[in-house]
Formats: sequence, structure tokens, C-alpha cells
Amino acid sequence: MKPQNSNGPKQPAFKQATDLLARTAAIAVTFFGTGPAFAATQTGVREFVAAAYSIELAGIASLLWFGILAVSIFSFATLFIAALVQIIGIKATQMVFKSR
Repeated sequence: MKPQNSNGPKQPAFKQATDLLARTAAIAVTFFGTGPAFAATQTGVREFVAAAYSIELAGIASLLWFGILAVSIFSFATLFIAALVQIIGIKATQMVFKSR
């Protein structure tokens, strides 16, 4: 039998820092980006729902669209910032080893 490890999965410190930075920055991007994105697209979504389904569903669709935009912006920002930090880290490591 294997011994039970109660500490859970361990992640390297760089990975934890990258995740924290990406999520914190993504919250800021979501806060400042969702409003303008929603304002720019709300009319089109409401008109589409009213024409395709009914005017009564336009309010619910608008609320759902806001949620979809917020989650999408947060997810994209998290992935983008985490990838950017990884790339910068790799480039910095390569520069250090080239200088030796």
C-alpha cells in the first residue's frame, strides 16, 4: 500500500506566482473591459433575440450575455497573461544563459 499524502498536490512557487498574477490582472481587465464590451454589443444581442424569439426574452438574454462576456473576458485575460509571464520568464532565462 502507498502511504497517504495529506498535503495535496504541490506546485512550484513560480507556477503559483504566475497563477496569482494572472488571476489578479484578469480581475482588473474583466472589471474595466466588461462594461465597454457589453455596451458595444448589448443592442445587437437584444435586437437579435427580439427578432428571433420574442421581446420578453430580450432582458434575460441581455443578462446572460453580460455573464458570458464577463466569463469570456476573464478566461481570455487569465490565459493571455499567464502565457505572457511564461514567455517573459523563458526569454529572461535564455538571456541569462547566453551571457555566461
